Amino acid sequence: MAGPWDKVGQVLPAGSEIHEPGEHWRLPWAPAVVEKDSVFYVFYAVTIARTRKSAIGVATCTNLDAPHTWVDHGAIIYTGEGPNADAYPFNVSNAIDPSVLIDPQSSIPILQYGSFFQGIFQVPLADDLLSLRNRNPPFSATHIADDNAAAIKAKSYSVGAHPIEGSALSYHEPYYYVYYAHGVCCQLAKIADTIPLADVYEIRIGRSKNLTGPYVDKNGVGLLNGGGSVFLASQGNVFAPGGPSVTKNSSGTDIFYYHYLDRNGDLEDKHALLGWKPLTYGMDGWPQING
Repeated sequence: MAGPWDKVGQVLPAGSEIHEPGEHWRLPWAPAVVEKDSVFYVFYAVTIARTRKSAIGVATCTNLDAPHTWVDHGAIIYTGEGPNADAYPFNVSNAIDPSVLIDPQSSIPILQYGSFFQGIFQVPLADDLLSLRNRNPPFSATHIADDNAAAIKAKSYSVGAHPIEGSALSYHEPYYYVYYAHGVCCQLAKIADTIPLADVYEIRIGRSKNLTGPYVDKNGVGLLNGGGSVFLASQGNVFAPGGPSVTKNSSGTDIFYYHYLDRNGDLEDKHALLGWKPLTYGMDGWPQING
């Protein structure tokens, strides 16, 4: 994992098939990659910023060294508009920032998603990971986390209420862990000198022994009640960490990875970096970054 890394191409460089050609929100982003039965799945989002007009889609391939072979299967869920966007939870949530875990207990694939609005949700997927497990409403869904904080506003910046997004779901026996980003993510180059660190992107965490929760933080406060313990905040040259996720290396160690800005750089969004660290778990079961 230490590299060096070589660029081999892009996934869906012409955009997603979810929307008509020419629409400015066709380009997929916020990817999450899962492997199952030697097939690679990339879950992605398309959206119009600051709205719930969003969708999560999926593409597949069997060879990561052949990026031209990705097949786009289109949308799994819509919010704001589109099929079933008027059914719960899609009528209150925002379909971006997908994370997928194949539940080690039940083998059922779980899609976790959400940004601002009413927070983070889970919905089970079909075994082929290409659609919802329930194809028609009412849908099986679980509300996982919601920050009831009001909008973050100041003279130099403003973001909406419920400022959580970019979540990830992982499992380390006997707990499921939810990591998510909180605060202001973007255009920090313009406002970094005026924004309190408490409002800047940081990664928080909660856990539960049950997949569907309730998830609580280190103080026992539920994530649906504004709880969430800080897991990684700005420190040293790491500024505004977000986009958390967990994978395993070849020896089975959990690896925590995330994006961040270099505090000593220009803080432009386009210069975000990828960081990763091994995780260890304390006697209390909470993970911590190793190194």
